[in-house]
Amino acid sequence: MSQNDLLEIVPAGDAALLMTLGDEISPEVNARVRSLARAIERRPIRGLREAVIAYATLLVYYDPLAISFEQAREHLMELAGQAADSTPQEAALKEIPTVFGGAYGPDLPAAAQLLKMSEEQLIKEFTEATYTV
Repeated sequence: MSQNDLLEIVPAGDAALLMTLGDEISPEVNARVRSLARAIERRPIRGLREAVIAYATLLVYYDPLAISFEQAREHLMELAGQAADSTPQEAALKEIPTVFGGAYGPDLPAAAQLLKMSEEQLIKEFTEATYTV
């Protein structure tokens, strides 16, 4: 499967488009999204205003008076073909202090019950994970 097999570009209102670069949340798909965002920054296209990164999507705002949806789509498809790097980049690990339960997390008991876990088990699983932001 080629890098663009999972690429979908659809309108998101009258001045933005949404690019979907994968059908899963994974470091590789997110690396493709970030690679494409970097490609857009390195090769500015008249009329494209801003790219907003998410796990598997890139929301691109554009000026519809300067570039049409189809023109923006065509340029971005070309860039997506060139920005095929799906190697996750090394990033700084940040630890964020957290507090669970009580006034800072009144939904902890309900969340644990919903997930059929003890509160301690939920806290352990949440705090042992590494999150990409």
